[in-house]
Amino acid sequence: MTKDKVYREQILNSLPVGIITVDNDSTNFSLNTAASSILEMDGEEVKEMVSVREADPINASFWGILASKKICQNIKVPYVKEGKEQYLLVSQSDLLDQERAMIGRIFHFIDITSTAELEERIHQSEKLAVLGELAAGAAHEIRNPLTVIHGFVSLMRQSFTEKDKNKFQIPLLLKEFDRINTIVEEMLLIAKPGAPVLKSVFLEDIVREIPHIPAVQEGISLSVELERVPLMLDAKQMKQVFYNLIRNGSEAMEGEGAISIYSRKLENAYQIFVKDAGSGIPEKMRHAIFDPFATSKDTGTGLGLTIVQRIIENHHGKIEVQESSAAGTTFLITLPLPPKN
Repeated sequence: MTKDKVYREQILNSLPVGIITVDNDSTNFSLNTAASSILEMDGEEVKEMVSVREADPINASFWGILASKKICQNIKVPYVKEGKEQYLLVSQSDLLDQERAMIGRIFHFIDITSTAELEERIHQSEKLAVLGELAAGAAHEIRNPLTVIHGFVSLMRQSFTEKDKNKFQIPLLLKEFDRINTIVEEMLLIAKPGAPVLKSVFLEDIVREIPHIPAVQEGISLSVELERVPLMLDAKQMKQVFYNLIRNGSEAMEGEGAISIYSRKLENAYQIFVKDAGSGIPEKMRHAIFDPFATSKDTGTGLGLTIVQRIIENHHGKIEVQESSAAGTTFLITLPLPPKN
C-alpha cells in the first residue's frame, strides 16, 4: 500500500496541472508540485488565503472559487503574481471515497496565459483585417472629394484679402483638411498588407535618417544610443514605427522634455526602449493602447500605435508598454536577432 501511495503521489506531482485537495472541514489543504510552483505557496498558506481573502484582493476571483465549494468546470480567471498577470483555467469537483461518499473537494487549474495571449493576437488580427477592408474603401472615397474641396479652399486663400480669410476661417479650414488627410493616410497604412521587405541594416542608421519631425520642437531633446547590431528589417516601415513613437512622446510632454531611445542585446533578441518624460498613459487606457481608434488626445486618430504594433509583429517582434507613470512612459520593442552563420 505504501508503494502504491508513493506511486500515486508521483503521478500527481508529475502532472502539469495544479491540484489542491481539501477535506470536508476545510482544515487540510494539500498541493501537488504544479500547484505549489504556480502559486508559490504551501498548504498552510493556501488555507490562510481562503480564510482571509482580503489578504490578496487582486486575486479575489481565484480564491473566491476555492472558498465557495462551488462545483464548476473550466472558468477562466486572471491571477497576478509579482506584478505579472496570468490566466488560469479553474475547475472544482467533489472528492469521493471508495464508497462514493463525498469526503472533500478537488480544485484544479492550468496556466493558459500563452493560449490566452495567442487568442488575443488572433482576435486583434481579425479586427485589423476587417478594419483594413473598411479603411481601404473609405479612404479612397474620402480622398477624392477631399482633394476637390481642398483645391477650391486653396484658391480662396490666394484670392481673398486677409480680412476675408479670417472672416471665413480659411487657415482653420486648411488645417482641418490636413488633419483629415493624416487620418486617411493612416487608414491606408492599416489597409495595406504590409509584408516587410527585409534587408540587413543597423537600426541606429534608420532612426537617424528619419526626416525632421514637426512634433520634436525646441524644448524637446532626442537622444539615440543604439548598439550597432545588424538586424533584418524593412527600413521604410521601421522609420514609420519610430516616427509615430517619437511623435506620441513629444505630444505627451507638451513641448518640453526628453525622449531617449536605447537598446539591450540579449542572446536571441534585440530590445529597444523608447522613453519619454510625459504625464503617462491613463490607467483605463493601458489595456487598449494598441486598439484601433483608442486615444486619450483630443486631436489624435488612435491609429498610430495600431500601425506600430502591426509593423513590429510583421517583423516577428513584439511591442509593449514596459512602464508608465506620472514621470513618463517607456515602450519596449523586442526584435529577433538574425540566425548565426
